[in-house]
Amino acid sequence: MYGTANFIVVPCASIFGRRPTLFFSSVISLASNIWLALSTGYNSFLHARVLAGIGCAANESIMAIVIADIFFLHERGTWMGFYFYCYVGGGLIGPIIAGAFQQHVNWRMFFWFCAIMQGVIMVTLGFFAPETRRDGAFSADTEITTPATDPEAIDPALEEGLGQQPAAHQSMTTANPIVGHGRPNRRQLIPWQRVDRKAFKELWLHLISLFIILFYPITFWAAMTANFASNTLLYLIMCQSQALAAPPTFVSLAIGGTMSDWVAMKATVRNNGIREPEMRLPTLLPFLAANLVGMIMIGFGFQQGWPWEAPVILGYSLVGLYSSVIQTIVITYTIDYYKPISGAIMNLATVLKNMFALGMSYYVNNWIISKGYLPPMFLLMGLTVGFGLVGVVVFMKWGKTMRTWTRHSKVHQM
Repeated sequence: MYGTANFIVVPCASIFGRRPTLFFSSVISLASNIWLALSTGYNSFLHARVLAGIGCAANESIMAIVIADIFFLHERGTWMGFYFYCYVGGGLIGPIIAGAFQQHVNWRMFFWFCAIMQGVIMVTLGFFAPETRRDGAFSADTEITTPATDPEAIDPALEEGLGQQPAAHQSMTTANPIVGHGRPNRRQLIPWQRVDRKAFKELWLHLISLFIILFYPITFWAAMTANFASNTLLYLIMCQSQALAAPPTFVSLAIGGTMSDWVAMKATVRNNGIREPEMRLPTLLPFLAANLVGMIMIGFGFQQGWPWEAPVILGYSLVGLYSSVIQTIVITYTIDYYKPISGAIMNLATVLKNMFALGMSYYVNNWIISKGYLPPMFLLMGLTVGFGLVGVVVFMKWGKTMRTWTRHSKVHQM
């Protein structure tokens, strides 16, 4: 339910607003935590977990939508990195806290603790999280409107092969008097928001957008790359405790998004002020190399019984360095062009990730017993590094051409 519930959550965020959808999801999460704490048997616990999956689904989609709503093109990598920093960090710290509750108190108290924290989140949501959905009169990307960021824009100078783009360059360097001023109004802070009738009429498009973008080259590559990178960590969890890999993961999340923003901005300056989404992609290369070395080291270390320091400390660090930051870079790259469907992009990545993880949990342990650590390890290494490297090479050369294939798609108008 954690991934599939976003089929409903993402359209609701567009129709009813981000704030009401988040608040309703928080209510469901609060109710599920109370139910879990009071559960009396396995069936009751299982049903409560299903409800918890529905309530937590918004964490996988709406945050990317909010970031796309309020941050400019050159800032998205940094804030997407911060989002994944918190998201992955919670996944690493949560089990440690749960284990401490189980050891020193009991498991029910952990869910009471989660219920209390969810209540605190609801209070902060009510006071400090205004609605970010816009009516369409103002776009967050008006600071830069070029053929690279606007699929409908056609620049005559570009078609004639000229190297100068003075209009685009001027739009980037001219200060906008609106930027940096103002504050949320009262309407943005009320619990309910105006229903977007246009989005409601296009509900069918929201419901099928996930299947549409599955066949777009860029969104498919980004979702699959994020999927394999995330499930590489899951495979390592199945093999060995990942506690020592946590610090490098946090370091990579802290630098990955900011580094991609910096690389893209330098490339924009060299390109006479024209921003292309593909300018983020070279940032992936050092992390691809880190993943390759780390996976080889872990595979041979486990298979041949090396001392634990090399595969666990160094190998897990290198894999964590890549597998965590990959989601920041590829998702931000995709949102740069498909901003209106940022929620659907996250939904697609989540659904593919969870489906792959479910299947892997059934067969990978038996595979390790029968064939050893190397075959599954090298399969994941080939999928992760292979998809990432092919994407960098292909999209750096033909990414702009592939984007033009979908420039008239209705998803740009959602």
